[in-house]
Amino acid sequence: MDADRMTTKSQDAVTTAVRRAAADGSPQVEPVHLLLALLAQPDGITVPILSAAGADPASLRVGAEELLARSPKAFGATTASPSLSRGISRVLEVAQTRADRLNDDYVSTEHLLLGLTAEGEVAALLRDSGATGDAVLTAISQVRGSARVTSQDPE
Repeated sequence: MDADRMTTKSQDAVTTAVRRAAADGSPQVEPVHLLLALLAQPDGITVPILSAAGADPASLRVGAEELLARSPKAFGATTASPSLSRGISRVLEVAQTRADRLNDDYVSTEHLLLGLTAEGEVAALLRDSGATGDAVLTAISQVRGSARVTSQDPE
């Protein structure tokens, strides 16, 4: 995905996820890193969307931290920077597709959240909390209304 097609908050979330993966010694940036980055954004739209979808953001954060604690780690002087996992690449792909379907010009944090609902452990965590893809899509329309994402700073 082209970073120029991402909103500033989306770029910040991905950057935070990469930094978190590096700090945790994760060899790859995983969807769980992105979920935690989205949940931590001050004034972000992720928490209101999750709440509108019926999920408890605080419980999701705890569940995501537990998932992260079980993931492989690598430490040492020769440890390389984390690469993007296949899972996170898929999340970004789905986010772009969702943005296109919603006629948005940029991929924003709500599209990233939709991407996280697609598949994998994070999707199961979200689904178990009530934040299915359909519930998140409905919540997005409730929270943002009919507004489109037409700039890099819509949030």
